[in-house]
Amino acid sequence: MRVGIVGGGITGLALTHELARRGVESVLLEADPQPGGLIRTHRRGPHVLESGPQRARLVGPVRRLLSELGLDEQVLEAPRGARLFVWSRGRLRAVPRSPRELWTTDLLPPLARARAALEPLTAGLRADESVADYLCRKAGREAYRALLGPLVAATFGSDPAAMPARHALPMILDPLGVRRSLLAAIARRRGG
Repeated sequence: MRVGIVGGGITGLALTHELARRGVESVLLEADPQPGGLIRTHRRGPHVLESGPQRARLVGPVRRLLSELGLDEQVLEAPRGARLFVWSRGRLRAVPRSPRELWTTDLLPPLARARAALEPLTAGLRADESVADYLCRKAGREAYRALLGPLVAATFGSDPAAMPARHALPMILDPLGVRRSLLAAIARRRGG
């Protein structure tokens, strides 16, 4: 049997590796001149910017793959509690970690912060909406554009507008204990 794999992003590359490990012949088809999908490294002045998925959990299969590829020594693990940043208006800006920090963040203008603070009053996840629709409805368009959209896109390496919320968001919301409100769940976890 010979398997054809369409797309040389991280999933296609990992599948190609796994098939080779199992002795299955495959061919990888990629339209771009360079494999990697959304994963790219860019330089902007003195900064190195990574696009695509920014991080991964080092669960068993990921650790095994890294080891098989001889990449163990190149893994950079963020220290627990490390700050997240997004590139906004020409510089890195800290992602708020609590409702209190949301009020003081320089990521959002005052009206956008006020709109995002209304998130606990909005309805929970709807079955038919995209991740982008959900985040815009919950926190407002400006909070989505400047903060939430980039975070979700970086985590999944995908366009939140093309992601069905009912499939993608439980992976993020359930571990945080989100029932209806993300801000309420964060406040519970952080004590305010």
